[in-house]
Amino acid sequence: SGLELSLKKVLPKIFYYLLFPTDENRTALVKWFLGDDPRSREAFYQQLWLGMQGLPKVPIPILMPANRLQKIKMPVMLILGENDPTISAKKGIQRVRKHIPQAKTVVIPGVGHVLNYEAGEQVEQLVSDFLGTGLISQ
Repeated sequence: SGLELSLKKVLPKIFYYLLFPTDENRTALVKWFLGDDPRSREAFYQQLWLGMQGLPKVPIPILMPANRLQKIKMPVMLILGENDPTISAKKGIQRVRKHIPQAKTVVIPGVGHVLNYEAGEQVEQLVSDFLGTGLISQ
């Protein structure tokens, strides 16, 4: 969030589902987020369904100004899915490299929005390696 203003991509899909919360629309929304991996879709489908039972309070992401990004001096790792429908991996990586030059950037091929469902082991390994914990062995 904050790397690309993606509300025009995301809000219409979510609002459509909120207005018409059918199983078909929920499945379409999850498929849009996750792609075609049936295991990931089923896991996220259940989570989405539970979340939509109440009144969700979702913060609206804003575009983080360049001057705020440039103030980040700590180690940073950005992991994006190549097929994330909510943010262009290419644009996100370019923006981070421009304003946070020390950042490590990773694009996972063939993965969508919810990386931990689609490429959980790979994400865990990347984070473990980045943090230097060595907790996860290959």
